[in-house]
Amino acid sequence: MSPDTHQPRARRRRFRLVLILAVLGVGAGTYAWQELIKPNVVIHKFGVVVPGEITRSGRLTPGTMRRLYNRTHVNTIIDLGMYRDDTPEEAAAERTVEELGIHRHRLFLKGDGTGNPNYYVHALRLMTDPANRPVHVNCNAGAQRTSAAIILYRVIVEGKTIPEVYPEAFQYGHHPATDWILMNYVTKWLEPIRQAYETGGWIEGYPIPEDAILKGE
Repeated sequence: MSPDTHQPRARRRRFRLVLILAVLGVGAGTYAWQELIKPNVVIHKFGVVVPGEITRSGRLTPGTMRRLYNRTHVNTIIDLGMYRDDTPEEAAAERTVEELGIHRHRLFLKGDGTGNPNYYVHALRLMTDPANRPVHVNCNAGAQRTSAAIILYRVIVEGKTIPEVYPEAFQYGHHPATDWILMNYVTKWLEPIRQAYETGGWIEGYPIPEDAILKGE
């Protein structure tokens, strides 16, 4: 093989090697950003519900919980299902709220937004108590459970209608075509939740949240 033939082939091999390494580097960088860096520096699906008083998001890591605290001076977090018990993530979340002096209420609902309707009654009371503000409402994805709580707040507390406030959920990952269970639940339980909230009672047949019992509600 002549030197003139060998050199172009060697250059092509080097080019392919450099290209492969570049692709792997981009892939590794993307993975590191999405899985390791972004969850600790960007508050997942952050939104303002009532300026200076109520905010919302998806899951919080220790890093984003500190960012939330620095950004909003949050006093109370209403967690509608971020992490399960006995997980490293839950232990880290608990250590972080203790460190920051944040009051955190865990009301674990299902991922589709359904579950014990008294959890939403309790969430509304927590959200509207001036002593708790600034309040932050979150779940894991920030799309269903958090959206349900905000819809109920806007309708029951602010006096708006579901058609007025429902589109707000679309901004946070709720899709009407696939997530229809949520609105079935909200429309079914809207009036019982409203009545319980406004009368200071609870919906019969469903457990009262533990921290509400401890407070004597």
